[in-house]
Amino acid sequence: MGLWRDPWRRMWARRAVTIPLYFAAFALFLALFPVLAPLAAITDLVRRSRFALLRMLVFLLLYFSFEVFGILASLFLWLVGGPWVSSDTERYLRWNFKLQCLWAHALAGGAFRIFSLRLDVEGLEDYSDRSILLFTRHVSTADTVLPALLITVPQGVMLRYVIKRELLADPCLDIVGNRFPNYFIRRGSGQTDKELAAIKLLTEDLRPGHGVLMYPEGTRYTKKKRERILQRLEEAGDKEALDRARAMPLVLPPRLPGSLALLEANPGADAVFCIHTGFESTMSMAQLWRGDLVKTWVRVKFWRVPFDDIPKDRDALSTWMWDQWAEANACLQAWRDSE
Repeated sequence: MGLWRDPWRRMWARRAVTIPLYFAAFALFLALFPVLAPLAAITDLVRRSRFALLRMLVFLLLYFSFEVFGILASLFLWLVGGPWVSSDTERYLRWNFKLQCLWAHALAGGAFRIFSLRLDVEGLEDYSDRSILLFTRHVSTADTVLPALLITVPQGVMLRYVIKRELLADPCLDIVGNRFPNYFIRRGSGQTDKELAAIKLLTEDLRPGHGVLMYPEGTRYTKKKRERILQRLEEAGDKEALDRARAMPLVLPPRLPGSLALLEANPGADAVFCIHTGFESTMSMAQLWRGDLVKTWVRVKFWRVPFDDIPKDRDALSTWMWDQWAEANACLQAWRDSE
């Protein structure tokens, strides 16, 4: 477990900056909102942007409000049930899981209402009676709410995340996220073996109602990132990977080392894939400013591969992972063609 936690001094040096910063941001938004909201509404009327700026202000107020609530609630849970008070670790984790669900539901549900988003989901099953490895597409920070909204909150599935270290700048993710066996990966650390070992550890004691979530692409999709990856594959002379990547223009090719490490350490979980479209309009501030997100149709598709149907040989597993991601690209293309 020690692989995924910062040293005490580094952790609290970071929180000494982020926690006061978030409290200050909340106080500032709360104080200025009565002035900014009318100005935003007038600006939106002039621009005819479907009140995009006003919606953004409302969401930011909601976000900082629940950040402050989450920080204070996590402190309360630590005071009344932390490891220094009780040896009942399971109860402490259950309390924190309920807090995580409340926080995620409030932010995700609030975002969908504020921006008038419409949601269409297909292939979603009840995963509460099984363990899963969840592989999901990633185009924006906004799409990270989908697993919580669709699986964690309604089904009570406790997901362990493989996510980028930069998200520790969010105090709630930092505090509560470090109470669970999540792994905040340090991209470009040069410590590949350590990173892969930490990912494998996430599969320990993976029982029904639990899962591990990974973003196989390793970063958010953009056309520029895809072109850079294609160029690297070409320079490396990996013709097979290059050909497969070129055939999937709507996704980034999967970064196999992390995905394969997770799958090879899999003690018996089913693989679940989550593909979505609709959050592409949150990839830049210019899109949000124009109101591209407002009334967007968010479409999500899941499919599950039982553990027994997942290849066990490494080469076959690599090919299988490419095939699954090709299916993801085909799904996105079918949605685009139907528009």
